[in-house]
Amino acid sequence: MTRNNDKRFTVCIWGIVALFTGLYISLLFNHNIWTDEAFTLELLHENVKGIITGTAKDVHPPLYYLYAKIFYTVFGDALIVQKAAAIIPMTAVLVFGATVMRKKFGDMVSLLFLLFITCVPCSMEFAVQVRMYSLALLCVTVCGVYAYLAFAEGEKKDFVIMAVSGVAAAYTHYFAFVSVIIIVGFLLLAILIPTAEEWKIRTLGRRKNARSVNTDNDVIEEEQAEDAYTDGEAMDSTDNRNPWSYVMEMRAWRRGRLVLWCAAAVGMLVMYAPWMPFFIKQVTAVQKGYWIPEITAETIWKYFIWTFDLTIVPGVVFLFLVILKGASTYNTLKIAKYQDEFDFFALLCMLVPTITMILGVVISCIKTPIYRDQYVFPSLGLLALFFGISMRDAKRWLLGAVSALLLLVGAGQYKECFHQEYRSTYVPQTEAFFAKNLQEDDFIVYNWDIFGFIYKCYFPEEQLVYLPDFDFSQEFRAVWVLDTEWNPDVDPAVLEANGLQMELMGHYGIEHNEFDIYKIYKK
Repeated sequence: MTRNNDKRFTVCIWGIVALFTGLYISLLFNHNIWTDEAFTLELLHENVKGIITGTAKDVHPPLYYLYAKIFYTVFGDALIVQKAAAIIPMTAVLVFGATVMRKKFGDMVSLLFLLFITCVPCSMEFAVQVRMYSLALLCVTVCGVYAYLAFAEGEKKDFVIMAVSGVAAAYTHYFAFVSVIIIVGFLLLAILIPTAEEWKIRTLGRRKNARSVNTDNDVIEEEQAEDAYTDGEAMDSTDNRNPWSYVMEMRAWRRGRLVLWCAAAVGMLVMYAPWMPFFIKQVTAVQKGYWIPEITAETIWKYFIWTFDLTIVPGVVFLFLVILKGASTYNTLKIAKYQDEFDFFALLCMLVPTITMILGVVISCIKTPIYRDQYVFPSLGLLALFFGISMRDAKRWLLGAVSALLLLVGAGQYKECFHQEYRSTYVPQTEAFFAKNLQEDDFIVYNWDIFGFIYKCYFPEEQLVYLPDFDFSQEFRAVWVLDTEWNPDVDPAVLEANGLQMELMGHYGIEHNEFDIYKIYKK
């Protein structure tokens, strides 16, 4: 973990933080949301109790909604407020990379982490989405980093931060919860498993005195270990300690870490206990059926390549990124055999998102489909950290090429996100149409009930009615029908019976739901 604190690194690191925070902000000024975001906005109209009750009936824990409720209460229900609330955790991830990661892991790791996490195609989309993904990313990233610091430095505050951030992740997204379980589990294994040096001392001692009948006696075992180690391979020349003293020190070290780990684990269980009944209820409900389609070989492949989206990055660039990831993985595996704790941490960073995805796919294949590609996003910060650690000592020309490539990918994803937020739907045209034509005595009638709550984000709720519930015999100036082609149409007999006629006004849409607008009025 070398650091040089070069001013050039300071400029580059904070330049990336400022640049991408500015890009996130540039994506806020639109009125374009999708279905899940509309659900979030609808839920925020409830009080705290209503939010908890609403999420308990859904398939997500409540923390993000409670977090968003604070902004709703303080700044109002404007969409830009909630979009801004979504980018704050993402920006916090960048600041965390520029401060804590830089201090603990060095300039190069911090720089590469920031380049990766900001430039991979999926990150910018979720940075501005009114959902829990950016908050989950922050929590899992902090949990993973402080799990390593808890192992390496062993301070109580490291275990506390790991526990709190881990519980926060579990209260934010269930696959973030899975990632936290993997992190905490790996930390336990790291504490319990003796180092290679310990194994060598103990093994040499037992081999030299294999016939001794008192090998369980610490005094005899100590003598055996000392003699054998003297006859065998010596310890590092800089370490003049008694070999057995080293073993005993490591035993005490593990006991101390284990006590803190147990305290942290118990604390996490206590903090999450209030939500466990709801979690169990949600799991039971999902097992009876869920909206996610069956996972096939094709969907698994799509999940695999999701991080490097081919719609944004040319195929040759994608291939290069895959090769680069493979090379960095091999490099980490190669150096990890020397049992360098920092490089083993890099392996953990790689394994957390990998195991999370594998578990999601396996459960989806053998039980109920519950996993989507985006559910690995909370652990993407650790994948970025793996990339930074494994590439930190690469040649300058390679680092330059990788940095340029990532920035190219980042430019591509910003262009794509800008298009999606501002130009990809009919939302501006639809809003302009109703701003010109909708009057106080009019009604808006829709025929797709699934999109009812998203329509509420765009139209006055008192004027919005689901088609089967609308009474065409009542008084009105005009009825504007949002007619989605695969749902029930207005019955011509009803129009005839009430002396009404219907006129096509054009093709419009909200989010990815396109529809024809019809005007119904008295003949």
